[in-house]
Amino acid sequence: MMNFPAFGKIEKGQDYIERPSVYAVIFDDNGRFALCVVRQRLFLPGGGIDKDENDEQALLREVKEETGLLVEIGQEIGRADEYVHALNEGYFKKMGTFYLAKFIAQAGDGETDHQLIWLAAEEITLPWGHGSHKWAFERAAHRS
Repeated sequence: MMNFPAFGKIEKGQDYIERPSVYAVIFDDNGRFALCVVRQRLFLPGGGIDKDENDEQALLREVKEETGLLVEIGQEIGRADEYVHALNEGYFKKMGTFYLAKFIAQAGDGETDHQLIWLAAEEITLPWGHGSHKWAFERAAHRS
């Protein structure tokens, strides 16, 4: 069993549901990155992998749902776990795989609670919602 970096706070006495997830650090030709703002915090586009999906299928679906973007998936950045408590849903261990992705086209609108913003790395001022997302972004920002 491999150990990956872990983020978030583990609350004692709670059972964590393991949730395989995928996320993208999406860049464009102008050196900007696509980020989601939810409740004044930054997140990478992505989410849970459904039972009938592989990483690529899930990531393409999640990115399009959340942002309306079509992307080309590149190399894997890394893997990390994030322990979270989702109100009214429970406790999750999000086992995230992070990928670089290149912006191809805007194919529609994203989810209404996800505000898509494009920023250069040095323009980021909002706090990150998950430590694993910040970790992956920092690993990827110099590769794009």
